[in-house]
Amino acid sequence: MDNREKDFWNHKLSEEEEREFLEHGQEGDKASEAYRSYISEYNRQNRLTENFEAAFYARVSKPSRPKWLDWGMKIAAGVLLATALGYAWFQNQQEPQQPAMAEDTYQDPREAFEETKKILLLVSAKMNEANEYTVQVGKFNEAKETIKN
Repeated sequence: MDNREKDFWNHKLSEEEEREFLEHGQEGDKASEAYRSYISEYNRQNRLTENFEAAFYARVSKPSRPKWLDWGMKIAAGVLLATALGYAWFQNQQEPQQPAMAEDTYQDPREAFEETKKILLLVSAKMNEANEYTVQVGKFNEAKETIKN
């Protein structure tokens, strides 16, 4: 491979020199002949027009939206933002409501004490049921550890 062919493959030739190299090249050089035949076949199948770049970009570029639509979207976003901020400000300006205070349901303290005892006994019974279950789980765990060792 001579220097001119190396320059061609390294893209160091000008367009005119490349065209001359491809047209004439070196006689008997198989690489340049194969490349010339490839380029000529490619050019024959894909005739590139002078306005190829403009046609290409016209086909691949997205159609642009109308300007009024862009402005309309900006205005709608601004209105939505202003509405949300106004709503938040309005909610913040209202006075917080006081939580309702629990009223005494029993006038007689003895009656209230008896009702409280009933409720505490119910809670105690439920906790004892749960405690029985955890004792059984503990026994199961001890048996498992005994078998494991």
